[in-house]
Amino acid sequence: MLGLFIGTVHLFVMLNAAVRSVAGKWLVGGVAAAVRIVLIMALSMAGARIRVGGAEPTPAITLALYGGPALTLLTLALAFFRRRSMPAGSETKAVADIVMRAWLAAAVFDMLFVIVNVARVLSAPR
Repeated sequence: MLGLFIGTVHLFVMLNAAVRSVAGKWLVGGVAAAVRIVLIMALSMAGARIRVGGAEPTPAITLALYGGPALTLLTLALAFFRRRSMPAGSETKAVADIVMRAWLAAAVFDMLFVIVNVARVLSAPR
């Protein structure tokens, strides 16, 4: 139940990053958020199929599992460098700050997700 709650909050945080990126007129952030949302939805559907049907995870699922958070970190880095290039005290810098904070929240949730999955893999019996 806790995982479902955290997953839902993760999805809403990613939607927030998408909305903030589009409102900030940053195409890279909007596209990255759309890709991340699709990956989150695909992973949750694949996870249900694996749990219920007993199917084995495919390499594509593993790629989505760790490639999605990597995309979030890359987008956070781009948002940070975009914010640094804005003139101080301008309205565009304030908007870029909001976009960067939204991506920072998304990156925190993604890192929690990665830590839990790495711990699960390392603690699995061999």
